Amino acid sequence: MKRIILIFTVLLCSLTAIQAQVPVLQPVIRLGLIYRVADHYIDPTGGMGGGQRNPEAPLYIGLQGHTIYFDTMPHPAFTVTLLDIATGEVMYETTVGENDATLVLPSSFTGDYEIRLAPSDAYYYGGEITL
Repeated sequence: MKRIILIFTVLLCSLTAIQAQVPVLQPVIRLGLIYRVADHYIDPTGGMGGGQRNPEAPLYIGLQGHTIYFDTMPHPAFTVTLLDIATGEVMYETTVGENDATLVLPSSFTGDYEIRLAPSDAYYYGGEITL
């Protein structure tokens, strides 16, 4: 019985040490899929009968400081746009390649922004971030 407790304790300590080495990105941000129809935006899961039965999965990104980490690799190439939430003004726009794992935003940006990741003109993944 003492041997089992000793083995269990050693395993528990080993797992704790491994977990301490894994960096945790906070926060993890869920970006929902939004379709563009002319100048109006629709949610593909909403509406009466107009939504898809199996909507696209959301995209998740990690944010640490001013660095964005892309959860899904490989991902399609897309345009990243940051908009000021208060004014709607485009503050930053760049293209991210399909093999890029991170994007470093300018350190001068602070506050709340809407982020859009657009792999095409037909839709984008959108959410809010605070820098």
